[in-house]
Amino acid sequence: MNIVNMQKNQEMMKNIKDIKAIIDDAKKHKDKHALTLRNWLLGKTLVEKEFIKQFHQEGLYYLSHELMRVYGRGFQIEFLLNCIHFYKLFPQFSKDYALKKPLLSWPHYQLLLQVYDQKQRAWYEQKALIHQWDTRTLHWNILIDYYAQAHNRSPQREESVPSHLYDETINYESEENNLNILSAFLQNLND
Repeated sequence: MNIVNMQKNQEMMKNIKDIKAIIDDAKKHKDKHALTLRNWLLGKTLVEKEFIKQFHQEGLYYLSHELMRVYGRGFQIEFLLNCIHFYKLFPQFSKDYALKKPLLSWPHYQLLLQVYDQKQRAWYEQKALIHQWDTRTLHWNILIDYYAQAHNRSPQREESVPSHLYDETINYESEENNLNILSAFLQNLND
């Protein structure tokens, strides 16, 4: 093994030790948001230490394997990538945590990571905090594109339909149409 590889190996082992310290420290806290902070700190550490850049994808796989060996299956590579994504999309999280601002749980943030538009993500986060949405409610509101409905914009799903075809689509929200669909369904059951 050459000197460069030995130095890289030593640096990777030091970084893994730092990451394990974050995980161990989070276990000591009884704060209900300690898990979310831990995941943010993991993402921050991986980004700041340029873990992927320095050690390539194999390093992330090694880290995942090592963490799963010590802490269990929850530290798969997808989880580590989510932590990195979380850190990048919510850079203020640690300041909000330190200021004891209201925060969401890790499952809430996992759902928010799926919202690509920054304005929409911030809006969903704000609404979830104000209205104390559980994760099921947040997930549902993201699925139905509640942001677009609240802002009187057509949902993205409708924007993907060409306008000349949109007029021919069925409006499932009108009561008359729902009654027609229901009566046709019941008639088919009787036949």
